[in-house]
Amino acid sequence: MRKFLMTVAILAAATGVAACGDDGGSASAPALSAEEQKAADALSASFDEGDDFPGTDAEQKCVAAQVVKSVGAARAGELAALDGDDLEAADAKKVVEAMTSCMDLGKLIVDEISAGGDLSEKSAACLAKAFDNDFVSRIMLAEFTGGDADLDADGTKKMLEAMTKCLSADELKAFGAG
Repeated sequence: MRKFLMTVAILAAATGVAACGDDGGSASAPALSAEEQKAADALSASFDEGDDFPGTDAEQKCVAAQVVKSVGAARAGELAALDGDDLEAADAKKVVEAMTSCMDLGKLIVDEISAGGDLSEKSAACLAKAFDNDFVSRIMLAEFTGGDADLDADGTKKMLEAMTKCLSADELKAFGAG
């Protein structure tokens, strides 16, 4: 599951900059049966193994609960044991849906990029609006399934247009694009 936990870092590295729209991160953990709760607790604990879960404790529990609810307790246990191996496409889609419903990945990524001081708040906000959940999810799905996380022509065009629209010349230079 390590690959699952490192997605945000991989996403940022793969695209240089990335964010999702305003519709992410609003769901709460679903109600679970006792068996499902046990599986969600185990899955959440597996996220802690590398201490690299990119979100809050509440987001971590929400993601685990959403995954358990969508794939079932038994399959969630199997996913926790994968420790970074490639996910099947159907499972990867459900994991990505859980992450985007529980976490504002765009804000998380923009906050991380902005923390280095190379990106103004105005530029960060612009980037956060430029990339939607579909764009971020497409990259995440490719990463989870062992596919090529490189952007296709449309994705590359979208990224470059956002960067040139949102970033100043100095910011572009700091990211190696100028």
